[in-house]
Amino acid sequence: APAEELPVELDAPTPYERKLKLWRKHGGGDLEPVLASGAVAVLDAQWVISHAEAGGVLAHRQALPKEAFLSFADLVEATFECFGSLPVAALSYPWLTKDHPDPRGANLARVARALKALLTDNDGIIPRLGVFWDFGSLHQHPDPPNGVLRTEEQNALFKQGLGCLGTLYSHPHTFVLRLT
Repeated sequence: APAEELPVELDAPTPYERKLKLWRKHGGGDLEPVLASGAVAVLDAQWVISHAEAGGVLAHRQALPKEAFLSFADLVEATFECFGSLPVAALSYPWLTKDHPDPRGANLARVARALKALLTDNDGIIPRLGVFWDFGSLHQHPDPPNGVLRTEEQNALFKQGLGCLGTLYSHPHTFVLRLT
């Protein structure tokens, strides 16, 4: 008699598909439109830490390197069941000047220390974190004193991004970091 064949599940979800389902279970779908359109870009917490430790100052979004950001796929991959939340933190803080929120990098250093503690003192529960920091996450006027403003397309994306702030800051599965 032939050996009994084991059933093969041809439509088994890939690891990414399982994480995407979990992302959406935690309400990540609420953020997908602004992430997909480019209205909002989240900073990689590890990049923020490295940039601060190198004595950097946060530049406006358009001037940041590609590696400063996490992609949507990165955020999905960083979603874990035991975590119980989305790997997204929204930063609330005061701007120090009208044209630049942190011209000397003092707040960047403070935020980086908090992020480092959050990412290292958690038993591996939070492997990666995307940070919404308005100056780096939304399109800004590059050089307002010299009349260099957002393009029309960037202005439309900026307005779309502003429309999701309530979701970012009040979502039951995102972190809110307050710098006071």
